[in-house]
Amino acid sequence: MPIRKDLEDLTQYIENSVNDFSEYIDVLQDDAYSIVRDVLLSFELNNGRIVAPKDLSKRLLSAQRELESVFGTKKYKIRTLEFLTDLGDIQDKTIDLHKNYNGLKGDLNALSEAKKIIYSQAQNAFSSGAIAEAYIEPVKNLLARQALGRVSQKKALNLLQEWDKGETASGRLNIGNKAPNLQKYGTVIARDTAFSMQRTTNDIVAKEIGLTSFIYVGGLVKDSRDLCKHLVNLRRKITLDEMPKLITMYPEGLYPNTTKENFMQVCGGYGCMHTALGVRSDKKEEN
Repeated sequence: MPIRKDLEDLTQYIENSVNDFSEYIDVLQDDAYSIVRDVLLSFELNNGRIVAPKDLSKRLLSAQRELESVFGTKKYKIRTLEFLTDLGDIQDKTIDLHKNYNGLKGDLNALSEAKKIIYSQAQNAFSSGAIAEAYIEPVKNLLARQALGRVSQKKALNLLQEWDKGETASGRLNIGNKAPNLQKYGTVIARDTAFSMQRTTNDIVAKEIGLTSFIYVGGLVKDSRDLCKHLVNLRRKITLDEMPKLITMYPEGLYPNTTKENFMQVCGGYGCMHTALGVRSDKKEEN
């Protein structure tokens, strides 16, 4: 099978893994929204405005425990483990491409070490402690600000709906206090981690066996970066020596200090959904 088609299949596998996990996280966001909304509706009103209850701290603690229980289920642990297993598969598939097309021989110690690091980062990001700090605590504080600020129940519910839809919570009582939507939070971490596994693996192999050309694949959407559009549409081997000029021409969205030396690892920058694979410059690409 042509190398480009194999890399496209790997890219689709990564996206499918992320989407499957994202769909599950979306269900958890619905559960979390119901918990927070019920607490908000339990607050007493005075002329339509929320009155902070005397037992506010107790109610917030109860909401926190309910939210924590959402992430303490056996199903959550299983679904998280399934995604972590996919990370190992992504590395294995990337290594297989290099063995099949670039003649990679044997095992590289750096690959197993990179796998451990990325696996651990993902495991920590979805742990109860990280979820509590990055997601539950901001939501609990969002509730507290609505109660203590004596806002109208209608405004508070609207703010909660913005949060549920993934929009940045704003308004007088929430400026500078972002409460991340779980679906977005989980999807960004899953996507960044999955693509990082492929890119880091590829980068290690490419540097080890001296690959100075690559192919670049992935779908194009309306807001794809200009650099990604250009590289995908080339549909040929691209040399690393071409990248300094292209990076200068199309800098939008790239990570700071993106260079030809690190491009195969960072690709198109923030949230990029494309993959690069190092290939031998002297080997003809089969389309």
